[in-house]
Amino acid sequence: MFNGTPAQIFLSYAREDKAEVEKVYRRLKQEGHKPWLDTFDLLPGQRWEREIPNALRASDFILVFFSSISISKRGYVQKEFKLALEVLDEIPEDRICVIPVRLDNCSVSGRFSQLQVCDPNDFGGLDRLLHSIDLELQMQARKHGRVAPVQSGFFNRVLSLWSGHTVAALGEMAVGKSTLLSILTTGSMPQELKQTVLPWKVPGSLYRVGELEVKLSATLDVSGSKEAYPGWEKLVTTADIVFYLAFADRLIHNDPQTVGRIKQDADVINRWLAQSRKLQRIAIVGTHADLDPRFWNLGEDTFSGYLDDFRRIPAVEYMVERLRGAARTPVVIGSFVNAKEAERLLCSLFSRIL
Repeated sequence: MFNGTPAQIFLSYAREDKAEVEKVYRRLKQEGHKPWLDTFDLLPGQRWEREIPNALRASDFILVFFSSISISKRGYVQKEFKLALEVLDEIPEDRICVIPVRLDNCSVSGRFSQLQVCDPNDFGGLDRLLHSIDLELQMQARKHGRVAPVQSGFFNRVLSLWSGHTVAALGEMAVGKSTLLSILTTGSMPQELKQTVLPWKVPGSLYRVGELEVKLSATLDVSGSKEAYPGWEKLVTTADIVFYLAFADRLIHNDPQTVGRIKQDADVINRWLAQSRKLQRIAIVGTHADLDPRFWNLGEDTFSGYLDDFRRIPAVEYMVERLRGAARTPVVIGSFVNAKEAERLLCSLFSRIL
């Protein structure tokens, strides 16, 4: 596993969804991976009741396809879903292995709802799925002291998602909006931090992610005061990607002023989204986590639990639901206190929104 060869990817689905699932199968094949689908990979005479579970457990990734049909269907497909959850129990929490894939407007419930869902029919949906797989392969290779080869087309997929896009950063005053935009447009931390009172243009520029340079179009930095809502509305309705920044330290300690402001922002943004014709990608970014004493004691094995606790804060849950729901609104937490922490936060953000 993860020895530089393409990933083995098991596809679990209901028979009625075969046509849509085969599209994903063919795309994975084109990218150089080894997807496993019973209709293509079971050989005549093999005992399918033995071969299917064996293939599932031998795979690096398991794609579980949800549809209005599969969630209500009884039979072997439900057995496969249970096997996928058993595999999920056996791997570290920070590993990407089981990926829910939603084929229509059905609900993803149970433990699968705790995982970020892929919507292949959304703009860039399959590209984000492939990026997630590539990212996990790279991470596992580094853990084992190897350099994993980048799958062909990886950089092109990221470029196609980010090039020329308008990025909006929203949130209260001093939450880190200007810092985020400065990093995205200059590739470095701002020398002087100051609150934005009047809107100012942030020029488009090349942003480096590892060896990748991404062209971002010009955007607007706006004040965090409620009086700036007209400027916010323009950004939300025209931007391709919207980052909502919130004070993580204050939310963790249930600061009433911060909680009230977040709920108010959530309601007005929800109204703008309903009126917008664009399907923006949105993420919630918890900043200033360095002001929470627990943050500095976190390790790789405890950070995911810390993030889960942040996601479960009622105000954060309210914001997620008002924006697009848990399946479409990734949540990250971190700090811009120094370049190292900023890089870590941005890598986490990119891996979830791409």
